[in-house]
Amino acid sequence: TKCGTEAFPKQGICLSCWSEEIGDSPLPATGKLYAFTTVHVARKGWRTPYVIAYVDLDNGVRVSAPLACDPKAPPPYDSRVRLKVGEIGRTEDGRPIMSHQFEAA
Repeated sequence: TKCGTEAFPKQGICLSCWSEEIGDSPLPATGKLYAFTTVHVARKGWRTPYVIAYVDLDNGVRVSAPLACDPKAPPPYDSRVRLKVGEIGRTEDGRPIMSHQFEAA
């Protein structure tokens, strides 16, 4: 709260000004695709292959999350993306595994 730096996940101390006065702030749900890679081996239940991405949110915070796209044709770098909730796989008994992910905006 002293210098206005935003970070995710929430830290116990500000890495910019070293203040321990840390507040909460909502993160934007949109940003630009910074980097991505295709994952071919994943945890149990996750569909493979899938794309995992780094996204620079509109406030400058960089986050990592799955990218909802065809792994053979991901969107180009710097594409606009938005946050959504979607199915990333299925449990052994067939229930959907839901997670936050980004999609092309």
